[in-house]
Amino acid sequence: MRAWRIWGTGDFLDWWNFDARRPRKNCALVIDVGRRVRPTITSDDPGAVLRILTAGRGRR
Repeated sequence: MRAWRIWGTGDFLDWWNFDARRPRKNCALVIDVGRRVRPTITSDDPGAVLRILTAGRGRR
């Protein structure tokens, strides 16, 4: 994980949400939305975010 990337992109592939506490976290969620740039988030509760994202997969 790019712990010191506080916001934005450094490789034009992953877009990091703003999180000033990212250097103290050890988990990031990369969300594949089918485009070149992937939103990447560091949640305080990654398990909850994962449950929310996977629960909505069948609702299209």
